[in-house]
Amino acid sequence: MPHLRTDRIPAAAAAVLVGALAVAAPAGAAEPAPTVTLGQASCNSPDEVTLPLILGGPPGVDPGTFRIALRSGNPALVVPTRTPTVDRVSTLNVFNLLLPTVAGQRGVADVTIAVAHGAAETRLPVTVRKGYATMTGTDRADVLLGGPGPQTLRGRGGPDTLCGGDGDDVLDGGDGDDTIDGGRGLDRADGGTGDDAVHGGTGPDTLDGGPGADRVTGDTGGDHLSGGEGDDYLNAHTGDDRLDGGPGADSVDGGDGNDRLDGGPGDDWVYGGRGDDVDTGGPGGDDFVTTYNDILTDYRPAEGDTRHRVAG
Repeated sequence: MPHLRTDRIPAAAAAVLVGALAVAAPAGAAEPAPTVTLGQASCNSPDEVTLPLILGGPPGVDPGTFRIALRSGNPALVVPTRTPTVDRVSTLNVFNLLLPTVAGQRGVADVTIAVAHGAAETRLPVTVRKGYATMTGTDRADVLLGGPGPQTLRGRGGPDTLCGGDGDDVLDGGDGDDTIDGGRGLDRADGGTGDDAVHGGTGPDTLDGGPGADRVTGDTGGDHLSGGEGDDYLNAHTGDDRLDGGPGADSVDGGDGNDRLDGGPGDDWVYGGRGDDVDTGGPGGDDFVTTYNDILTDYRPAEGDTRHRVAG
């Protein structure tokens, strides 16, 4: 049977918890390694999100991961991906476990380290400090969950998940293939370098995919969407929006509303959608899909542009 010893976790600013969580020691070398359940990160599933764990110890111990579930209404979970193959005592460390809290709120939550192999389930107390306005990730794959009120979330390196929540937030994915959701409020989001998925949520948002093949989507409200360098997909959905594909072969869709679209340099698809739109293809051979109410500023068939009219 694996044995788990728990330690007090020191709390840091913005409710970032860093430190040793547990020590796992199977009874003998012949004991099968514990089975670990894998979770998935999602802004829409606040009860189960993932963060990286590092299993370090004596030479010869392979990296592995455990599942740590928060036993409360607060959204936080830490899940690694592989089964540890340990035959000696090894220390399990977690970096950047983020517990979003209302500003000024304190509390204690029970975290469970659950190992499927054997009857090893241990709880340890986690002290939640006052919520801070800025959360910063690591160079690994982090999950940053914002709460009520304006916050700044910076993912830094790795494939991060940033969830803005309510409030006017600033979100920066940094390097890596990031997933960003601004949530409610007037948000500013930048995917940074990598192939990112950036969603603004409700409210008039300013969204930038950054370098890479990005997917940038608005929602309700008058949004400003930029693809940056790379072959991007932009969809503003409803509202009077501004879209700029940037350099690359982009697909730009204004959705409903009176929009201004610019494909930027490259061979782009420009969809005005419903409403009275102003469409610009930019340099390159562009394909325009427009209603009869749309205005095309640079339709040049001699340069390879084509136009497809649909009912508006």
